[in-house]
Amino acid sequence: EEKRKLEEEKNDGPLIRTGSGTSTTSHDVADDTQAWLHPKIKTEEVEALLSGKEEGTFLVREHRPSQRAYALSVVFRGRTTHHLLKAPEGAAATIGAAKNEKTLPGTGLSAAILHLREKHAYWPAPLREHIPRQRVEDTERVQLVPEPEPVSDTNDSNDNDKNNGDEDRVDEGENIDSILLEKMGNSEAGSLLSGKENGDFILRKYNTPDNYVLSVVYRNRATHHLLRAPTEEPAAFLNKTGGVKSQLPVTGIANVVSHLRSEHNYWPAPLKFAIDREGNRVDNNNEGGDNSDDNQDEDDEEGTPWLHSAMSNSQVAEMLNGREDGTFLVRAYKPDVEQFALSVVFRGRCTNHLVEASTNDTAKLLNKGKSTNLGVTGLAAVVKHLREEHAYWPIPLKEHIPV
Repeated sequence: EEKRKLEEEKNDGPLIRTGSGTSTTSHDVADDTQAWLHPKIKTEEVEALLSGKEEGTFLVREHRPSQRAYALSVVFRGRTTHHLLKAPEGAAATIGAAKNEKTLPGTGLSAAILHLREKHAYWPAPLREHIPRQRVEDTERVQLVPEPEPVSDTNDSNDNDKNNGDEDRVDEGENIDSILLEKMGNSEAGSLLSGKENGDFILRKYNTPDNYVLSVVYRNRATHHLLRAPTEEPAAFLNKTGGVKSQLPVTGIANVVSHLRSEHNYWPAPLKFAIDREGNRVDNNNEGGDNSDDNQDEDDEEGTPWLHSAMSNSQVAEMLNGREDGTFLVRAYKPDVEQFALSVVFRGRCTNHLVEASTNDTAKLLNKGKSTNLGVTGLAAVVKHLREEHAYWPIPLKEHIPV
């Protein structure tokens, strides 16, 4: 009885006894009522939610709901790990992808979570405390900059109408054709990266389809990483024998590049500029999008009609009230360190985002203590870049509010 009560506390609901043992899977306790089950949310947001938590802290998020596939994220050795969890109706659940897939006892998502609260040789850390499901209105109150008139982080990351789950993005992150090189040796790649900045990289084909080598400058030298990135299953870094070294929470090589532009515990340096065969930096943001030439021509350092002086969030919200989605303006925030607030209408309301755009370094989006490298330099280049679709940006910029 004492053990039963303990398990009820862990699973936020009564246990249902079945013929094969204890399970939370039944018509009385539906999987989608569990507090640890979240809708589709970005991997970056999951890692922020689990940052600093004890080992075994976890959450589950929807991955492909129609297939009853989920992503189980758990803290292991101080960092967040992500695992594909399938729980088809009436069948045994499985954990892991492709060759590493393991069948679990019982049926249903709740039974899988209950099973993984115990120690198993194939599982990194027994599940303990969970991160409860958040409401969208809760996430909208998160403050981006804790200073007077802060810029609020209001990306609505939890909404299912937009494809925000990193695992579901398929080759939408980058224009890969402009940066993917043919096969070359590590020595040639290292020579091309010699003298380049940390984060500059070369993406090249490997021996088999969906396999690539990503070479990146880290601590002023070239490092080389073999990876597999099919579009139908999570990407993974491989060891020298071709086995899976670590799994990534995205599918497709385009999304891998986009994902690795941000900081991660398992990656040496956020990606900045791609390098071509002549050793030159590639501007990977010139193509794509359906913006008018008029909008593109505005985005040069000589003409920034969207750049306003410092003003309050309420003033900006009033200026953008009633405007179409994608309407935007940029305002000075901390000019001495080249930080700006970019405000854009998304789903009928004003959202605010902090941008650091130095003319001498790669621009960054700063969000809840994390930064995303944009691969461009200068504020005008940032605005031009964000006129296109990106997995980390809510909506392409369109018309601006003039000064």
